[in-house]
Formats: sequence, C-alpha cells, structure tokens
Amino acid sequence: MVRRFLLGGLVIVVAGALALSGCPRPGAPAQPAQDLVIAMGVEPESLDPIRMSSSPAATVSRHVTETLIYLDVDGTLRPGLAESWEVSADNLVWTLRLRRGVEFHDGTPFDAEAAKFNLERFLNPDNRAPFRFLIARIIRVEA
Repeated sequence: MVRRFLLGGLVIVVAGALALSGCPRPGAPAQPAQDLVIAMGVEPESLDPIRMSSSPAATVSRHVTETLIYLDVDGTLRPGLAESWEVSADNLVWTLRLRRGVEFHDGTPFDAEAAKFNLERFLNPDNRAPFRFLIARIIRVEA
C-alpha cells in the first residue's frame, strides 16, 4: 500500500517536471515564431482564395489571408483590412477606409486598387469562385 502510494507520487512528480521542462524560465524574453505548422489530415485543394472550397483550405486561408471586414462570433461586423466603413441610408453603397502600411507577402503594397482587383476577380463569373454567391449582390467596385 505504501509502496503503491510512493510510486504514484513519484509518477506525478516526474510528469509535472516533464510538463514544466518545456516552459521558458521566468523573465526570459519570448522568441517570435518564424514558422507556422498546421497538422491536417487532408491537403487543401488550392491556396488561391477564389478556388478554396473545403475546410482544409479555409484553415490555411485564415492564417495567410485577411478579409476587408469579418463577422465575429456574435455576428458583429469587425474591421479587417478595412479599418472603418460607412453605409448609405439605402444600404446600397459601402465606403471602406483601408488600413495604411499593409503589404502583401511579396512586399507589394495593399491599397484600394488591390482590393478592387481582388473583389472583381472574385465576382467574375468566369472564375467560378465557389463562394461568389456571398458577395454576388455587389454591382460595382470603385477605387
């Protein structure tokens, strides 16, 4: 009985020590991560945002792309690349103010022309974007 109790206590102490061995020492500066590793059971069909139609693609997309505006868990619109917006009284015209200083992964600046290009690419029926229907009511995009 005593031996089983001591053995159980030793297992708990060793498990605790192993769990804490991966923790940084107090006051140690945090090192920024350089790599993002995502474990998935299935490979995404595409990394092109207008071709993505699966959960694996959406998982990757959330980490490498950003939307103009997004819905939070409560269904409230929140700023993304658009830091603010105004909606006309008839809800037909949305004017977005874009964040400044944003760059694409290759260093190309993000601006109104880039947003317009991407929206028009998504809206183009010839591109057959699976989720085009989500923004299909957009008639025109101006920069």
